[in-house]
Amino acid sequence: MQHDFTIELIGIHTDVLLITLKGSLDSVSAYHLQEQVQQAITEGAKHIIADFHDTEYLSSAGIGVFSALYFHLHKQQGRLIFIQVPPHVIEILQLTHLIHIFPRAETLEQALKKIDE
Repeated sequence: MQHDFTIELIGIHTDVLLITLKGSLDSVSAYHLQEQVQQAITEGAKHIIADFHDTEYLSSAGIGVFSALYFHLHKQQGRLIFIQVPPHVIEILQLTHLIHIFPRAETLEQALKKIDE
């Protein structure tokens, strides 16, 4: 089944996952995203960078997935960083009062530097 996201390890950073979201992250795709990311965490991923540059819609289920991931990774000294967040997603984060919870960076390189700090 095709989903509107990709998940990949980043180069030499074998514990960093890059999630690239495309289109809508609705309840069905959010469920599949959570399944795949949990599997990757089980296999050793410690940090997640979520790229929102092609995201048109983020549902409450999608926000729930990222909230759960944030707290799970935080307990294990991992990081979740959002990059290339478009204004309509920032607005959703502001409305849900999560804007200050999720760290953001403009680029992948900046996010990787935050992880290395």
